[in-house]
Amino acid sequence: MSTHPLLRLLIVERSLETIETLARTLREAGYVVDHRYGEDAAQVREAIGEQPLDLILVGQDEELPSLKEVRGWIATTFKDIPILALVGELTPQYFTDALRTGAQNVVSLQSLEHLVLVVEKELFHLENRRQVRRLEARLRESEERARTLLDSSSDAIAYIHEGAHVYANPAYLHLFGYQQEQDLEAITLMDMVTRADRERLKGFLRRCQNGKGPKPVRITGQRVDGSNFIMELSCQPATVRNEPSLQILVRNVAEQTELSELRQRVEKLLRHDPLTGLYNRKYFMQLLEQAHARSTE
Repeated sequence: MSTHPLLRLLIVERSLETIETLARTLREAGYVVDHRYGEDAAQVREAIGEQPLDLILVGQDEELPSLKEVRGWIATTFKDIPILALVGELTPQYFTDALRTGAQNVVSLQSLEHLVLVVEKELFHLENRRQVRRLEARLRESEERARTLLDSSSDAIAYIHEGAHVYANPAYLHLFGYQQEQDLEAITLMDMVTRADRERLKGFLRRCQNGKGPKPVRITGQRVDGSNFIMELSCQPATVRNEPSLQILVRNVAEQTELSELRQRVEKLLRHDPLTGLYNRKYFMQLLEQAHARSTE
């Protein structure tokens, strides 16, 4: 006997014998059944609104809530609960009417094996839908974390789709002199380089779109105030909102040169005495530690 997870079941039916037969059949099939039942609108609406449910079985009786009513009550809760219509004799016309009214499937009470197979199928589809929603939620969380990281990055980063900006982080906006991301709505990447470098930029982006991983290129950028600067442009294919795009990384060459020179000066200060200009004690201690490490290898 196969073992299934907990099945939270609502049975809309008047006959206690039928209710117990349905629950017993599913238990014998391996389900851990937590079932409740209702036979009037108040009971069914309360169960749908307040209880976690995996499946609803709706019997056919004029005094019971209809399939259409049950489907409407589910819709008001925004829950995903499959409905199975219970019928004594299954006819093509009833099957069509039940599906049109809102049932996911129809079960014949004359065949309990049919009940088990239909329940198994509908629960399989339900779990798939739940898994998709869980994955979508994780994707949204990942996108939010990525957006936060991009927004806080000191590197100028933008995403381009067919030349237009679909995202630009604050560092990118600051580099080109824009105040907010909306200012780039009508601005393409081509508008942000000098006219003389636009053909080089086109070729660079084309190679990136082809997945050839081009080396960074240096071209002349143009700020919103008309001033120019030399920038180093890197790119790689990406996906934004399910659309193919390019991730653009821009570095101001002058600033990078200044940072490199500053880094060299700091390293020199760390190694040399400021008065004599000779190597300091810390530098010689590092040399001794390295020599000792090599001697013990």
